[in-house]
Amino acid sequence: MDSKRIVFTTAIVSLAWLLVINLEYTDAQVTFSRDWNAGKRSLSVSECSVPLRSAASICQMLINEMRAITNCELKSLLAGRGDDNESNSDVFFPPRTG
Repeated sequence: MDSKRIVFTTAIVSLAWLLVINLEYTDAQVTFSRDWNAGKRSLSVSECSVPLRSAASICQMLINEMRAITNCELKSLLAGRGDDNESNSDVFFPPRTG
C-alpha cells in the first residue's frame, strides 16, 4: 500500500514538473483590433493587399454576373408562363453599390 502511494506521488510530481517545463518554453500574445486588418506592431503585409483587392473585385464581378444570369432565367420562365413582366429592374434585389 505504501509503494502505491509513492508511485502515485512520484507520478503527480513528475506531471507537475513537465507542466512547469512546458510553460517555461511557450509564449503567446493576444492582440485585439477593430477589424481583420493587421495590428500596428505586425509585420508589413502590403504585398498581400493588391491580390486581395483583385480577388474581391473578381468575386464581386462573378456575383453580379450570376445575379444577371439568374434574372434572365427567371424573366424567361415568367415570359413562358404568359406573365407580362418586362421591367428592367432586378427581380430579386437591387445590385450592391459598395
